[in-house]
Amino acid sequence: MLGLGLDFMTTAARRSTRATVLIDATGPRDAVVFSRASPAYAYGDDGALVLHAPDVARIDHDPQTGALLGTLFEPETTNMLAHAHASVSQWDQNGGSGTDQTLNALGVFAGVSEASTGASYQRLNHPYVALVAGTTYTVSIWLRAGSSPNLRAVFRTSGGHQTNWGGPIGALGPLAQGASGMVSGYAQKTLMDGTILLQLVFIPEHTTSYSIGIGPYSAVAGEDVVILGMQLEAGSRPSSFVTTSGTPATRAADMAGTTGISGPHRITITYDDDSHHVIPLAPVTDGYWPPLSRSHVKRMTAVAI
Repeated sequence: MLGLGLDFMTTAARRSTRATVLIDATGPRDAVVFSRASPAYAYGDDGALVLHAPDVARIDHDPQTGALLGTLFEPETTNMLAHAHASVSQWDQNGGSGTDQTLNALGVFAGVSEASTGASYQRLNHPYVALVAGTTYTVSIWLRAGSSPNLRAVFRTSGGHQTNWGGPIGALGPLAQGASGMVSGYAQKTLMDGTILLQLVFIPEHTTSYSIGIGPYSAVAGEDVVILGMQLEAGSRPSSFVTTSGTPATRAADMAGTTGISGPHRITITYDDDSHHVIPLAPVTDGYWPPLSRSHVKRMTAVAI
């Protein structure tokens, strides 16, 4: 009886340390219920944007390298711009010359070649959108380098106040700040297919309508930049692409919760940068989900305690 008792205790101890895999490289596993009330984009391993159906988890990749980032969890967000895809017919020409392209950049953008006709201010503007003074917004702009070595992004109020950001494509910076607001954050990366993703955090000075434009910032006739698309979100943290076609659109939040396991567990989370977060004692019941400090989860396990 003593031997049987020791064997039972050893087996029980072994079982108590067995990890339940909640997320791995393929996404959420059987012990996780996942939902999202809308379709959503993520990057594939080839750098192209992939549209995922509602309630399908997104396995996201680094658009610069194709490396696996993990399952993407994002809060709800709205692309405030009615026309996320640049086109001559839906955006407004401010001087210069725009020509529709058929690039299929990132698998979704046709593009517009915006050429100077001899003045550096010329650009293609997304139509006006209402902004609130003092509120933080993030603008994501997808574009391709053209024959111009420069580009310029312009935030212009309906009353004519203007803030500019630009310069040489590899070294953009403030050109004229403060008239319509301030660019308080800036990031630029070149993606696998040569697309440039430019992200600007902008705080408007006025509560009014703004146009947001991109141009080659060149006085040399014929020099151009290729504009692909744009996204405008409230807040300082840019998120994945939300397509629009004639009206602003909202992507629903990625939601998840455990199912079929309960009791105290140790939760281990591995993020896209391979950092680990351990929750030593989590009170797991159906629907439980740990707070996440990053948007991408490579792996998550739960061990009963």
